[in-house]
Amino acid sequence: MSKQEKSKRDILVTVVAPILGDATTMATFVRDVLKLADGHYTNYELVLIDGGADDAVVETISHLLKLLPAIRVIRLSQKTNRDVMLFAGLEAAIGDYVVVMMPTTDPPRVIVDLVDIMVGGQDIVFGLSKTPLRRSKITSWGAKLFYWYGRKYLGLNIPPDATYLVGLNRRSINALTRIKGRYRHVRHLTRQVGFKTGVYKYTPIDSGAKGKERGLFESMRLANEIVVSYSHHPLRVVSRLGLVAGAVNLLYAGYAIATYILDRKVSEGWTTLSLELAVMFFMLFIILSVVCEYIGRILEETRVQPAYHIMEELVSTALTGDDTRLNITR
Repeated sequence: MSKQEKSKRDILVTVVAPILGDATTMATFVRDVLKLADGHYTNYELVLIDGGADDAVVETISHLLKLLPAIRVIRLSQKTNRDVMLFAGLEAAIGDYVVVMMPTTDPPRVIVDLVDIMVGGQDIVFGLSKTPLRRSKITSWGAKLFYWYGRKYLGLNIPPDATYLVGLNRRSINALTRIKGRYRHVRHLTRQVGFKTGVYKYTPIDSGAKGKERGLFESMRLANEIVVSYSHHPLRVVSRLGLVAGAVNLLYAGYAIATYILDRKVSEGWTTLSLELAVMFFMLFIILSVVCEYIGRILEETRVQPAYHIMEELVSTALTGDDTRLNITR
């Protein structure tokens, strides 16, 4: 065994990446990742997810499959967003440690640093950009507002400079993949499973690709999707507004009665009409409040999300087994 082979970590590392960018970008990314992984780990794989890439890019990668080892390409049946592609990659990954990255912005050298941090004891490592992320002023203000709302009301503490770069060990991946649902977002669910987390600051690649920024309306759609998927806070707000409106109508009913008793000059039928409207709106808002509460509970129950996650198991020393491989722990 050579000196270089002895210096390699005896672990299985998986790199998950969606197929983004042009053919040249993807070819460079694939070669750089495999070269780095081959120099640092005894076992590794690169899982690429095709969620609607151009034919030229797919053709380039198909050619690389004939020349380079340890590549898997998962092609989805229809065009989809990044988070769906990333979860498809996470569910297919078999590594002890998995690094999720974007080919157009994340340099392959970060793989070694993230794996070292996870080997050191962290379950999940989040990537943070050292430089401000490229956004328009409106999108930047909207992002700050959304992140503030997420921290205050949704329990999602996502820094504004967070990227899609994330490292996960096997037990954290098992927890994530147990969460089933149509709408799953990697950057948000990884912050909700409750495992030990760390951060890694790095400088993303400046690809210079203009027009690749997520648009304002797409950002608003994504923000709405996240809020509705992970919280019933908007329903709770509407429920409380309904209670307030019901109380106001009840006060108005009292005002109508008091006016009828104290002021005999009111128009004929005004008191009856006012009472009828006040009582009906009071009942309507109370019903809406109750319905909102039940809809919120239905949302919680239909997420198909486990009530807990097994972080680790403590076992008797009398048991035998190889505990150096934790990539299957269901």
